[in-house]
Amino acid sequence: MKTKTLQSLQSLRVLREQRATTALVAQQQRVRETGSERDQAKERLRQHRESIAHEAEAIYAALEGGLSVANWQAAQARLQDLAEGQDVLEEQVGEVSHKLQAEELLRDACQRERLMRQRQSEAWQTLVERRERMEQGMRETREESDLARSAVGSGS
Repeated sequence: MKTKTLQSLQSLRVLREQRATTALVAQQQRVRETGSERDQAKERLRQHRESIAHEAEAIYAALEGGLSVANWQAAQARLQDLAEGQDVLEEQVGEVSHKLQAEELLRDACQRERLMRQRQSEAWQTLVERRERMEQGMRETREESDLARSAVGSGS
């Protein structure tokens, strides 16, 4: 293979490495965003659980003072609504956590791809440099040979 061809192929490898790096950076950003989304979902769930606890305390305090049947039923309905809301929030946390795991797996794949591309590029660069040194040595040998022939030819 000619040196120019090797250099062109090396340029393509460098481009692939750059694309892999860009993909990795984008994926890392998605992981950060999804992690933040998960943290927000967990915080909403925590706050919701806290409001359930406060509501339950208020109902318990009201029980000590005596509640009418209608108020007791309303309190039970309110707690049921809060429990259903908690279920929804827990489901959201689970979904975002699964999404985060998928994003992290993709990020890991991007890291492996980038590392592979980087290693290929480095190996190819070594090959190109070796080839260039070999050709440089061959040119120098030819030039020395041509000079020696010229000296012998002009010396006769």
